[in-house]
Amino acid sequence: MRILPFLLRFRSITPDLLTGVALALGVGAALSAFLGHARLGALLFEVRFLVDCLDGKVARVRGTGSPFGAFFDRAADLVGVGLSYCALGYLAATTVPGFQRFTLLPALLCTFAAAAEFLLASAKARAGRPGPSAVQSSAWGRWCSSHRLATRPWTVEAETLALFLVPLLVPGWAWAGLLIAVVFYSLASLHDLVLAGITLKRAAA
Repeated sequence: MRILPFLLRFRSITPDLLTGVALALGVGAALSAFLGHARLGALLFEVRFLVDCLDGKVARVRGTGSPFGAFFDRAADLVGVGLSYCALGYLAATTVPGFQRFTLLPALLCTFAAAAEFLLASAKARAGRPGPSAVQSSAWGRWCSSHRLATRPWTVEAETLALFLVPLLVPGWAWAGLLIAVVFYSLASLHDLVLAGITLKRAAA
């Protein structure tokens, strides 16, 4: 938020430009990890996250949001994050015996979780319910709401752990961060798919 007023001074800095920069940083992070520079890749990935947080804010403040911008932002996220998972998976496979079978699994589950999240959003839109009413009506949802918590961690937590903190602090243990990401994306996908089914079922009732 402290960077935003500075960026708004320059009309040439558009949301799509920031998304493009974030995409380039994501590719750079993946390339760095692929070449064995896990710490550099982790730092570039976190800078990518910072820039990625700014494009939507600039669009909202200027009122320049568009369907293409939203699609470009989502696609850039999938490419940058997916490539980073692939690169770290490759790096882990070269150092940990038996990890070869898991090389692409984090990236695939990340993509699947994004599809499940999109399906849940579509179910809510189809049911005409913008908010997570199906979640809030459950005991778990009420408990989370009363404690001002989300019903599940967001993908940013998994990405920060697996693609930034672990590679930065203990590069040799990148495989551990990736396995945690696999567990997270599996549970997150199941969470969103179940809620999508509940939402559609209640809308049809």
